[in-house]
Amino acid sequence: PTLEIDKNLISNIKSIENSIRKYKLKSLKYILINTSVDSRKNLCFLIKTYLDSMIYMKGIKLVIVGQLNDNEASRQIKNLISNFKNSVISNEYEEFNNFKSCNDINNLQNSIITTGYIDEESKTNLYLNSLAMANPSLIEGLGLSVLDSACLGLYSIVSDCESHIEISSLYDFSSYIKINDLLSKQAWINSLISITENSIPFYDNEHLSQSLSYTQYIIK
Repeated sequence: PTLEIDKNLISNIKSIENSIRKYKLKSLKYILINTSVDSRKNLCFLIKTYLDSMIYMKGIKLVIVGQLNDNEASRQIKNLISNFKNSVISNEYEEFNNFKSCNDINNLQNSIITTGYIDEESKTNLYLNSLAMANPSLIEGLGLSVLDSACLGLYSIVSDCESHIEISSLYDFSSYIKINDLLSKQAWINSLISITENSIPFYDNEHLSQSLSYTQYIIK
């Protein structure tokens, strides 16, 4: 099922922020991806791109909303996260020298968060507080996570698969969707860096009101 939105939550965004504290997140300080976990979702590409962009040094986390399971894609994701944590512990990179305290190091180690399954209200809260959404999927059906984001006016960095291109052509959604070629890793890196340098919320109440009135994909 697609994202369910409670209108009361939308009208009071500040109250929503409390629910993200259990993930130790700050509003507009993370990139979100909401997806199932399998190879076609291309999550390893996103993780590697995120790490190469080094936006974690600015305190921007990557939050993966999706249940890791016993498949190859999940194992690769776990390995990437584990390797990054180990590199922080071993002070592998010169830039890590700036992190002196245990709290700083622990926070850096947890730059990539996997939530597993979460309920719809928590998912809504994560959307409304995120800096942007990303979806590097190789193949998509309806592309519901991108559609949800566009309806909220949340900026999305997405792959150039057919469903994403189609969603971008609807209404004013092209204003909120940045389509990148999966063959250009540097384009993804640049997009992630650009988002952090223009740290503003990409949704607004007026857009939300208009979106809720015409879309069948968000349940009032």
